[in-house]
Amino acid sequence: MEPRDLDPAGLRAFVRRDWNATADLDLLARAAQPTEVKLWIAEALYDAARATVAGWPSTADRRADLEHRIAVRRLLDHAPHVRPR
Repeated sequence: MEPRDLDPAGLRAFVRRDWNATADLDLLARAAQPTEVKLWIAEALYDAARATVAGWPSTADRRADLEHRIAVRRLLDHAPHVRPR
């Protein structure tokens, strides 16, 4: 395909398309999945990461994750009036 064969209007439509539409649909589909499926996917992703990066998660990674979780818990404890939508 040569550049002269490209349709300018088609290119503009392509650039202006809603690039988040499929991600939004994917998010809704994943949210509707049963908990067992979500856990299976999380475990598969964890196993894939461990197979890809030797030694992951490191002790430092695990410590940082725990500290982050504690910080989030503290924030949630200070916002008891906030409810999910």
